[in-house]
Amino acid sequence: MTLKDKLCDLCTRFDIEFFFEQFRKFPENKTPDSNDLSKMMRCQAFPDGIPIEIRISEFLHFKKHPDQKNDIVFEFDNSTNPNVLIRLDYFKRLAMLQKK
Repeated sequence: MTLKDKLCDLCTRFDIEFFFEQFRKFPENKTPDSNDLSKMMRCQAFPDGIPIEIRISEFLHFKKHPDQKNDIVFEFDNSTNPNVLIRLDYFKRLAMLQKK
C-alpha cells in the first residue's frame, strides 16, 4: 500500500469496525481482490461499499462523487496519530491539482 491508498483511513466516516469484521470472515487462503474490498469497505457516504476510484485516490472525496446519493464527503479524523497530518496535506495538494 502506498501513501495514496490511505485517505479512507483518515476519515471519521470510514467504518473500520465493519472492515475488520468482514476481513476476519474472509478465507485465510485467499487475498481480497478489488470486488471483495468494495464489499468490505464502507462509510457513511457509501454504505454499500466505497467505489474503487475513491479507495485508490483517483477521486479525492473532498467533494461529492458523481454516483453518490448523499452529500457526505471526507472529514478528517483528528483522533488519529498526529503524523497523519502530513498525509492529509498530501491529499489536499492532490485535490488542488485535480481541480486544474
